[in-house]
Amino acid sequence: MPIPDLFAFPSPPPRASFKDYDHLIKQLKVDKLTINYMTFLPLQEPRFTVIYSHSNAENMITSKQFLQELSKILTCKIIAYEYPGYVLNDRKPRRKTIEKAALAIAKHFAEEQNLIFWGRSLGSYFAALQAFSIPCKGLVLESGLSSGLDVVCKRSFRFLDSFCVKNLIKDVKSIIIHGTEDTVVPVRAAMNNKAAGGDNATICLIEGAGHEDVGYYYLQDLVNGIVKFLGDLEIEIGDWSVENRWKKRDGEEEENVSQRMRFI
Repeated sequence: MPIPDLFAFPSPPPRASFKDYDHLIKQLKVDKLTINYMTFLPLQEPRFTVIYSHSNAENMITSKQFLQELSKILTCKIIAYEYPGYVLNDRKPRRKTIEKAALAIAKHFAEEQNLIFWGRSLGSYFAALQAFSIPCKGLVLESGLSSGLDVVCKRSFRFLDSFCVKNLIKDVKSIIIHGTEDTVVPVRAAMNNKAAGGDNATICLIEGAGHEDVGYYYLQDLVNGIVKFLGDLEIEIGDWSVENRWKKRDGEEEENVSQRMRFI
């Protein structure tokens, strides 16, 4: 296994039973590769389509509830695909194989209206690769890497580096959503991606958010950032609402969402 893959996929990926989801799962076959994917639809006609790349600690089943909710809130179609080596697939996860799957899914759905690629954590690399390779409306980087080594080193050693998001995003409109208290992928990764994306990139920093809770306790903030980004892309979704799940810390007063968000 290549050294970067050892760090990206250090233990067997999360397994889940598909038996309760057989009716939701479709397959795309490309060469000798079988890619499982699920589609989530809103109650109304979707305004845009998201292809979602999950983190290395998740799979499309564990992401299901979040994606169902997001689809309804944003009135969008969401396509979540599974990485080869995860869940039903007996392969070991490899970056090159997942890249092939990510690009195959992107090409298969390339004609979708208002296509947006969305990647969380390590999935930000595969989403950025899709956006670099396939024409799209925009890119969402949620708690994303700038590169593999940038996560652990303040200086970049290009000859050793891998999963280089920052090398792929210069020419695509993107929003970089990151928690200020993220200790897994430090906020400097967001700053590196902003520097690489230039005027095409916008940062939405969520005060107090960590690596795992942006899509739960800070869902209202996440959606606010996405709605602003959609407005910049001239995609209107109409009225929306999100249950406030913000968890107050001891001694803190209730905060307004706008006080927790900072756009750069």
